Amino acid sequence: MTPRPGFGATETPAAGTVTRVSQASNKNPLVGLGIAAVVLGIVLAVAAHLSHESKSEVHGELTLGETRFAPTHCRSGNTSRDELRFKGVDLLGDHGLVVRVLEDPRDGRQVLTIRDDGDPTLVPRESCTTHTVELVDTETSINGIWGLGGHVELDCPEVRGRVDFERCYSGS
Repeated sequence: MTPRPGFGATETPAAGTVTRVSQASNKNPLVGLGIAAVVLGIVLAVAAHLSHESKSEVHGELTLGETRFAPTHCRSGNTSRDELRFKGVDLLGDHGLVVRVLEDPRDGRQVLTIRDDGDPTLVPRESCTTHTVELVDTETSINGIWGLGGHVELDCPEVRGRVDFERCYSGS
């Protein structure tokens, strides 16, 4: 007596009898859907985490003359274009204004304001009672762009205020 494949039966069919082997599976068809749902959930959770991790956070405000500037996001100076690369961040918001916080290899940590015309203006350290710039490597990168965090606090004739920033990547 030889068992039929897949059934473990111990009886042999009578001679001349046609035996049909069922192709039905003992698996529940919902198991495949459950696995697909779990995989999709994991993919969506990872995507949401990466999206949150790549979105910059900026809090605070600077006053430049009569203009109040509350940046909404920041961008790392570590771009893929060598001619534009610098160690620091651009704080971006309304008014067509950019505040660049950077670490110059020769002159140290600096703050520049860049208005619509594109000409940068250095905020001279000597004229400030407070000129604090902190840049911190986040030790994470997205698409090869290393993120930066930190803060800038200024009390100068040209600029006053404090801004904290986190997860500054390219275009975030």
